[in-house]
This record gives sequence, structure tokens and C-alpha cells, in this order.
Amino acid sequence: CDEAIRIIGNDTALATYVRIVQTGTSTTSSEETRVWQRSPDAQTLHTALGKWKLVHFHRSHPKAHYSP
Repeated sequence: CDEAIRIIGNDTALATYVRIVQTGTSTTSSEETRVWQRSPDAQTLHTALGKWKLVHFHRSHPKAHYSP
């Protein structure tokens, strides 16, 4: 996988990766980016480092086929 996580400052994280979806005999991939922000009011992802809220999401157009 091509995942990468970068911490930006004390309360922001950027996650990028290639999403692979298999349906029957077809395999497609797309690039996704998620921006997370630490927030005391977030009600989503709870970790030992605090509460994180997804504040931005982007997915590229799927590519035709993925071959590792």
C-alpha cells in the first residue's frame, strides 16, 4: 500500500493512500486524501491522543485497473 500520514502542527493530520476495490473479477483503484483535526468536541475517532474529526475528504477519479 502507498499510505502516508503526516502530522501538521499539534492538531492536524493528513492521510493519503490508494484505495483498492475488488468487485467480482474487476479491480479499480483511486487516490484518497483525508484531513483530520483534533477537537475536544469531535464525536468520531477516539484515540489515546484525543478526539479526531474528519474535516476534509478527496477521492480522485478511479483508474481502470490496479496491478501491484
